[in-house]
Amino acid sequence: MYIGDTIARLGDGNGLYPTAAHLHFEMRRNNSLTLGKDPYYNPLSITDALKYSSPSLFIDDRNRMGTLSLTHGSWSVFPAPEHAPSSTAFIEYSGIRHSLSKASNLQWIYQYVYVWQNNRWESFSDITQVWFEKDRWYAVYGFVDGATLNILFPGNNYQKDRALIDMVRTLATNINPANPQFTTIQPEYTTTQEDANFVYYNMPFVYNDGNGNKSGYVWQATQKSLPMIRWESCDNPTGQPLGWRRIDINVLD
Repeated sequence: MYIGDTIARLGDGNGLYPTAAHLHFEMRRNNSLTLGKDPYYNPLSITDALKYSSPSLFIDDRNRMGTLSLTHGSWSVFPAPEHAPSSTAFIEYSGIRHSLSKASNLQWIYQYVYVWQNNRWESFSDITQVWFEKDRWYAVYGFVDGATLNILFPGNNYQKDRALIDMVRTLATNINPANPQFTTIQPEYTTTQEDANFVYYNMPFVYNDGNGNKSGYVWQATQKSLPMIRWESCDNPTGQPLGWRRIDINVLD
């Protein structure tokens, strides 16, 4: 599937919904849930929440793109036009698209990348770990003729959706009971606060450690000036609260 492809058509169900035409669009990372199960039940388990993606967020993160033609046998030098992760960037060659990692393995591009910083070129051994910073210069080496580097620019228009996904992942990483289904979240009770620099989100959760339910909160902070910079923290019912930790800027849904 490519940008611009038709994925559905909106209609009235052959007259069944003459005044309520709508399209239900859902994205899943894992399709193990049966169609007969209501995916939005309350309380929602973390394991089930992790199976869903936010369609609006996913599309918004991939809605705009910059393209650079790579030169065969030499370094292509360019400034990043916007902030963007390398995790969603891809190489297109002979009508085939591959992630930077796969393109490097196929020797379409060199795995190393050069970044201009501190008034000199600095090499990084893995292009898939690089964050493309607006107006900073980069150099990518091409091994084939006619390849293009395509960088997708996040729109950052659905920050609450990103915060919810971040918070679910924070819990899945830090709260790991023997029976994960006993860990439930309540996204409908998510609240926000803000100061001059950050928007703060918090969501309640319930954790069963085998001795009864315990409740707590998980937090996410989104930087206003560059929303891809986020921080995570959560209560730890089995010990001390976890401190603030920065989320990998390259991690998108």
